[in-house]
Amino acid sequence: RHLARCMRKNNDADGALAALRQALELSANHLGVVTDLTNHLTNVGDFDQADRVIRELPAGRTSARVLALDLFSELYWRGNPAAAVAAVTGWPSWFMADDRGAGHAALAALWNRNPVRAQKILTSFPRDYLRDYLFTGPRAVLSAWANEQAGNGEAAQADWKIALQTSERILGEFPDDREALYWKAWALARLGDRPGATALLRLLEQREARSNGMFFFGGLAGLKAALGDIEGAVDLLANVRVDLVLNIKPPTKAFLRLNPVFDPLRNNPRFQALIAAAPGPEEKKEVGAASAIPPEKSVAVLAFAN
Repeated sequence: RHLARCMRKNNDADGALAALRQALELSANHLGVVTDLTNHLTNVGDFDQADRVIRELPAGRTSARVLALDLFSELYWRGNPAAAVAAVTGWPSWFMADDRGAGHAALAALWNRNPVRAQKILTSFPRDYLRDYLFTGPRAVLSAWANEQAGNGEAAQADWKIALQTSERILGEFPDDREALYWKAWALARLGDRPGATALLRLLEQREARSNGMFFFGGLAGLKAALGDIEGAVDLLANVRVDLVLNIKPPTKAFLRLNPVFDPLRNNPRFQALIAAAPGPEEKKEVGAASAIPPEKSVAVLAFAN
């Protein structure tokens, strides 16, 4: 397993895969190795196989990482945010108080265009900054997006001001923190300081700042879209550099089609062509998909075997 990690750090995808398969056999399918394998398969773009690995786990065999990877697969590969939100209802309460659990659950709600649920998750989270591979940044960023989805303009602006203050606090201690710089730029863009946001975008470009957490929000392409540079955003998305070390994966149909960050690009023909060419299952037209989540208090009528 450690050999696979070393090989991944050296961008040896085939060697890492072989080592992980050997580790899986030697460990009798240890969950830690299973999730390492799943993560590696997504990094190299084999989302279908990664999805099968998770789905073929025996009932009851789970962990926090399995829960997160299954939700990620629902969003990033299967393109079913309603199912991702439904899965969260079965998560243990301690996981919802964890950065990973709360961040994943809030993102699933935002992709499902359910800002009320996202806000409920975020309000219950005890810290103002989340640190996880999928989202590292101020909680207020996610809250601001939820308020934007709900049409609460003044509340969204208040959240972006908090996000700006939180980012500046982190930068006061770590001036080169790329995520804090990224979210500060987002906050400035949303608060109308276009010159300030553009200056930070240029700085991030010069430093070639990249991370998985930034990538999930479109990376610098998402920031360009927020600043109205539609063609520049599409250019970056068309030339994504996959990176095993940074966990930056190939963009999928679901990622491009469902991610709210890309809403400004929806009518761009080049962006539409990117979606068509991206890997992933074809979109399923589901009736009432958003109603998959039961209300907080509900009664289920079950059929009896006897």
